[in-house]
Amino acid sequence: MKIATWNVNSINARMHAVIEWLKTTNPDVVCLQEIKTIDETFPRLEIETLGYNIETHGQKSYNGVAILSKYPIEEVKTKLPGDDNDEQSRYIEAIIAGPKKLFRIASIYLPNGNPVFDENGIFTKKYEYKLNWMRRLKDHVAILLNDELPTVLAGDYNVIPGNKDVYDYKSWIGDAAFRKETHFHWRSLLNLGLTEAFEQMDYSLENGVNFWDTAELYAVPPKKETYGDTEVIIGNWFEKTKKRDQVILASKVAGPSRNYLRNGENSFTGPNLESALENSLKRLKTDYIDLYQLHWPERNVNNFGRLSYTHEENNWNQFEDVLGELNKYIDKGKIRYIGLSNETPWGVMNYLKVSKEKNLPRMMSIQNPYGLLNRSYEIGLSEVSIREEIGCLAYSPLASGYLTGKYRNNNFPKGSRMERDFEFWSRYRKPNTEKAIELYYEISEKYELNMSQMSLKFCEIQDFMTSVIIGATTMEQLKTNVESVNINLPDEVIKEINKVQTIYPNPCP
Repeated sequence: MKIATWNVNSINARMHAVIEWLKTTNPDVVCLQEIKTIDETFPRLEIETLGYNIETHGQKSYNGVAILSKYPIEEVKTKLPGDDNDEQSRYIEAIIAGPKKLFRIASIYLPNGNPVFDENGIFTKKYEYKLNWMRRLKDHVAILLNDELPTVLAGDYNVIPGNKDVYDYKSWIGDAAFRKETHFHWRSLLNLGLTEAFEQMDYSLENGVNFWDTAELYAVPPKKETYGDTEVIIGNWFEKTKKRDQVILASKVAGPSRNYLRNGENSFTGPNLESALENSLKRLKTDYIDLYQLHWPERNVNNFGRLSYTHEENNWNQFEDVLGELNKYIDKGKIRYIGLSNETPWGVMNYLKVSKEKNLPRMMSIQNPYGLLNRSYEIGLSEVSIREEIGCLAYSPLASGYLTGKYRNNNFPKGSRMERDFEFWSRYRKPNTEKAIELYYEISEKYELNMSQMSLKFCEIQDFMTSVIIGATTMEQLKTNVESVNINLPDEVIKEINKVQTIYPNPCP
């Protein structure tokens, strides 16, 4: 689905350009700002002939917002809560009944706020209005994010987040869009859990992070409604930037158990594998994937926090078949290398054995959980990684945020993944989790280390480690995580970390 936003600065004055743009780009949903007309004089007919449903919240000569959609528009709201006396038309929100799922969208025209000061050096009513509007928006978005519906907040925010976001940032110093108060409220909004995916990808590549891992199943927690969304975002970035060749791209095909994926069959051979791969390539807008991984085994194994192993005599021994099927797509150039995820030592060794005996492609990596709360990889797979030269790609090195320290004392900030999806993350709510986290936190405080960076660095320095996979919601989190490569862990820190492991070994396997 293609969603666009445009500050049109008077719909009637630019109607010809709008029509031509709609015909040329053909977006599915459009958010308009500064339409500068009342609802009755909005040029509906000309736009409706192009197949759009229209909802407006207009204002004579000023402001005004609108939503255009090729799909039905439902539950329209035109009032940002928090100020019953606000008469400016700056917000419209609706539910779009898309072809596959419902989602919420808002068109936002955030106040400009200038001038900032009056003749007495006091904030003007315009700037106070801007800041208050941002507070109201944050409060409202916090409520929206508790809903299951995917939400898009599009519009003209009248914010310059950083120096790179404007041509000559020095000329904007002192402007309402570039002041520290505005930045504070902007960051507060983003920290609710909103993502600026393109900005994160730009920053990552600029700072040397060129290995990107995704999966057909993502976003997480996995849902039918969000299946494939992460691949779509990455694909859109590739299309926009033309930088596909600068990224080592990894994705995964899901194993059995998700009934909404290929009717729950999801074997790694035949039509299932072909369908999964081709759809991933389409979403990623690329003709090849550098590392294609089996997300979890077809057979029954004790992964995802489950310790007890229940053996099932299903006679699963299809290593040659799976490798042979994957080899077809390597030969076609659609896959370059292959890897495993959530695998056991037995599974890894069998894949390596068969690939050698049958001259089939070799598994190059294992993506399994590893971090201070789960060092179970060290028990068997670490030796396999080193001796067989099959590198570990560690996922959940921060235990989904627990090792940042932000969830200490059962504090779950608004918009955090634990606050939104508490039940899904049960693997981190084990008897000794809080006790272990507290001891790791004390170590980070004692040595004046950021807890996230300490946790990531410990993973990075392991001999069996190839790459530590970080996941960040906000730019602030991403920068903190990336900068972990620049810190050092003294021997004393490592000794104290290992001591905690002996007291509370692997509390969250």
